[in-house]
Amino acid sequence: MQENGALFALPSSTPNVEFLEALNNDWLQFCRSQIMIRSIFLYLDRTYVIQTQGVKSIWDMGLDVFRLAFLENDAMLDDSNSFKTRVVDALLSVIECERTGQQTPTYLLKSLISMFLELGTYLTAFETRFLGVTESFYVSEGARWIADMGEGSLNGLAVGTYLAHAEKRIDEEKMRCGMTGYLSLATRKSLVVIVERILIETHIESLLRKGFDDLIQNDRVEDLTRMYTLFSRAPNGLVNIRKYFGDYIAKVGLSIVNDVNRDPTMILDLIAFKKRMENLTNTAFASSKEFMQDQQQCSATLFLQLKHYEHSLYHHPNSPCQDHRQLQPFSKSDAQLPMLSLANYNGSSLLQSIALTTILMSTRPTALWIRKNVRLVTSTLHEHILCHLDHLSS
Repeated sequence: MQENGALFALPSSTPNVEFLEALNNDWLQFCRSQIMIRSIFLYLDRTYVIQTQGVKSIWDMGLDVFRLAFLENDAMLDDSNSFKTRVVDALLSVIECERTGQQTPTYLLKSLISMFLELGTYLTAFETRFLGVTESFYVSEGARWIADMGEGSLNGLAVGTYLAHAEKRIDEEKMRCGMTGYLSLATRKSLVVIVERILIETHIESLLRKGFDDLIQNDRVEDLTRMYTLFSRAPNGLVNIRKYFGDYIAKVGLSIVNDVNRDPTMILDLIAFKKRMENLTNTAFASSKEFMQDQQQCSATLFLQLKHYEHSLYHHPNSPCQDHRQLQPFSKSDAQLPMLSLANYNGSSLLQSIALTTILMSTRPTALWIRKNVRLVTSTLHEHILCHLDHLSS
């Protein structure tokens, strides 16, 4: 393995795979020669070397020779790059081809990266540059995918596709490490952290803004589950999902309340919506305690907004309560808000009033209040029933 050998004579224009093939052949030939030499001097290796301090084994001495001759050689090639730089450049180029879906000789990658590990230069000569190139690759890819989604909040399908792609990329990088791949297992943690940070953490706000509402609206549970799993690995990822989840509940709930065309079925629609959000929390968000609390708090806030709607019903000329002055509107203090919903809702049916009571009792703040004032609740419902009976018999 002289400096003027065939490998060093290869021009810089030599294709990367051909160049790596030549290097791999020399490396494998070196290993075979070393094994033969060590076998010949095995007795010397096991006696004199072990007993003499500061003397390296025949294998370690051979590695030093290879390292100096190939990777740490100061000779400049025709492209003014060191031989080590050229080797690493070629390896990184082949890895990028693999990431873009091209057929690559992974056996070459595994063999030559094992060479760096044997020579003790994996961290300094290869891994640092590999992680830097990986970050640049995924920064470009992530930005391109996000830009292709366009603006607007109805890109649920595109967001779901992006999340599936990000999950696939993370799994691919994991497979490149350890026994199943060609990288050192020690690289896996740093590699996965980079991919998750670039593809997920960097784009959390954009992904939520562009597609979260659309994913919920179309019940894309699989995509939402994947979003929950991936975002849970990023700092404040779940906090951001909870914010958008709460905003969605408030927005859709208020749209139901404010839609005059839905007055006859408003309460039933709200019950169905609340049940749907509960099911979504249990399936897509892994029955998260925090998400469940957020959902209940949003529901409580939403139904407290009904006081405005209920007040208008009370003053409606056809309201049965116009004939029953004992059912006066309650004050707007927080302590009276649950009873406001019970006493003043005189819509199309008594069943809807009872349904509203059920909704209120399913949220912790109002449930505690109703339990504390159970007699007042019972009395109010009794009066409400009499109100409807009088109205029906008149």
